[in-house]
Parts: sequence; structure tokens; C-alpha cells
Amino acid sequence: MSEPDARDSAEQKHERDQQRDPTEKQKRREEEHEEELLDETIDESFPASDPPANY
Repeated sequence: MSEPDARDSAEQKHERDQQRDPTEKQKRREEEHEEELLDETIDESFPASDPPANY
């Protein structure tokens, strides 16, 4: 027998994604969005506008 190629794996993954609960997909999107917002906030806040104090 021949081994399944990458296309078969991609098709199987697509089928599993289609069978998932839509709320799970929405939850994943929300988590990704929150992470993007956090990354953007961190990028915009660094470096800080005030230099470190040297005492």
C-alpha cells in the first residue's frame, strides 16, 4: 500500500476543522485577537519615553 501524501493530511485536517464546534473556533479567534492587542500594546510602549534614572 502507498503511504498517504501531505494532501491527504491537509484534507483530513480540513474535515476535522469543519466538524469542530463553531464556538471553539470563535473562542480561538478571540484569544488570537487578544494576543495581537497585547503584542501591539507592548510594541508601542517600548522603549519607554523616559530614560532610566542614574543615581
